[in-house]
Amino acid sequence: MDIIDKEDKIFMNQAPFSFDLSVMDTYLSLVSGSILYSIDKDMIANLPELFINFKSSGITTWVSTPSFAEMCLQSEQFNENLLPKLRQMLFCGETLSKECAKKLFERFSNIKIINFYGPTEATVAVTAVEIKKEMLINKESLPVGYIKKGCEIIIEEITNEILIVGDSVSIGYFADPILTEKLFFKRKIMGVEKRGYRTGDTGHTINGLLYYEGRIDNQIKLHGFRVEIEDIENNIRMLPFIDNAVVVPLKENGKIKYLVTAIVLTDVFEGNIILAVKNHLKALLPLYMVPRKVKVVESLPINGNGKLDRKRIMEEF
Repeated sequence: MDIIDKEDKIFMNQAPFSFDLSVMDTYLSLVSGSILYSIDKDMIANLPELFINFKSSGITTWVSTPSFAEMCLQSEQFNENLLPKLRQMLFCGETLSKECAKKLFERFSNIKIINFYGPTEATVAVTAVEIKKEMLINKESLPVGYIKKGCEIIIEEITNEILIVGDSVSIGYFADPILTEKLFFKRKIMGVEKRGYRTGDTGHTINGLLYYEGRIDNQIKLHGFRVEIEDIENNIRMLPFIDNAVVVPLKENGKIKYLVTAIVLTDVFEGNIILAVKNHLKALLPLYMVPRKVKVVESLPINGNGKLDRKRIMEEF
């Protein structure tokens, strides 16, 4: 993908090497003869120590999940004075929100933000796009990119599931023929048989750009109704005083009883925050999709891979 700056010298490695996101910084640094600057768990757990290391790192290319960037944005110190050589930020593994992108543009005046999409089974990223400031005012969520050469994306008509076909698709799962048969397939493109993969993600395309909608397996059954968790989260994030939000189901005896949401505010909110969130959702969604409990938190927890830790959020309710 030629949108990567060829003059980059120092790539940041935040993801563990067991997490496929690390492929992007590890191999990009190797192929370009650049330096790889790794961040360990102790740094991530201690923002002041992390920022001290950032100051002397000379990082020019940032590679992480959006959640890790959002964690750093909690501190006003996270700006171009801390990382003066930073030229581009690469995101994959999670949804990049408009609020996060907006803050990054405000803190770093000369950066490019590049959004990627792609599962491990298709050798990580298969799409990419540079996020422009004008995209932040569109009604659509941020796109995840244009498809790379040698791949094809198919959107299933009924489910909107994203299917990936091309040479980068794996041959299957090791020692798991049943799951391989379920998720991998063969399809002819221009008379040539190619491998395909059912991602379990849903999405749509507009003018050649892919937009990610959510996970099929994030669809839950609540009181007999099908509920899209990410649909609720996206509607909560529409509120101007909400920085981020996560919705999780709470279970009793293995059965989902109701939904709860943890939210991070952009600023101090004057009024009843719980009522404001619920009234907003009631105007947009069926009543059964409105979370029963709303909890304001300073930040959302992330796991070892730098993604939102939904399990921990459930445990804290």
